[in-house]
Amino acid sequence: AAPVINTWYHVAAVYNASAQTMALYVNGTLQQSVSFTSPWQATGNTQIGRTRWGGNPVGQFRGSIDDARL
Repeated sequence: AAPVINTWYHVAAVYNASAQTMALYVNGTLQQSVSFTSPWQATGNTQIGRTRWGGNPVGQFRGSIDDARL
């Protein structure tokens, strides 16, 4: 479902190494689980609330992010 403005959501992504799957949960409800067998080399700094395009940070999140954990 589309997100509702001014509403808090708990979002969690889980990687299960033994099952080789990735899962996305929203408010504790599984949204989708997919096979993931090609890990990537994560280098550089962790950035929450934006993405990269063409090697540059873009798309800054305009809202609040609370209690982020890695």
